Amino acid sequence: MYVFFLINTLTIYLSLTAIVLLILVISFINILLKNRSVNNVIIALEKNLSNTPESFIIKRFKTKYSDIICESDNSLFYVKILFNPSNSEICVNNKTLWQVRKHKGDNKVAFLKEVSPLMNINLTEKNIQKKQVKKIFLIYRDTRSLLMYINESEMVFVEPRTDVYGATVITYNELLHNETLELTNFYKKY
Repeated sequence: MYVFFLINTLTIYLSLTAIVLLILVISFINILLKNRSVNNVIIALEKNLSNTPESFIIKRFKTKYSDIICESDNSLFYVKILFNPSNSEICVNNKTLWQVRKHKGDNKVAFLKEVSPLMNINLTEKNIQKKQVKKIFLIYRDTRSLLMYINESEMVFVEPRTDVYGATVITYNELLHNETLELTNFYKKY
């Protein structure tokens, strides 16, 4: 009886240890993949911004507002990376409420909470050097569709040149595969 109790206890401890190790390995892999994704974005930004007449310095700058800062003599870009691993549809309902739909007919309401801090910050007050300041949301890797409500009943597709409440929204694939995409372009208003 005592041996049976020891074997059961040992089995439980080994199982718990295996579960904890599995969780740690998955967390570590997730951190590595996110770091690799941010590095991929920095490389794509360097490639895209090298086509501009300005000389940009790109820095990893992880805050609640942004993940990357691109700075030149005249411009300052705050880049926030929005991870979209399931290639979901993203719909901009208003300035701070961006809805994620995994598939057509998805009635589950899920929102991107990481949008609010950058959208709500007044960058002109923080702009001491009087540079052109731009908010950029970069969706990593891609999205099935990117939509924005312009009133209660009309929606438009969001392009890189679309003004989304004072911000630019692009996908990593657009940035990577479109050499003519210039982040310094002016907005198209609806």
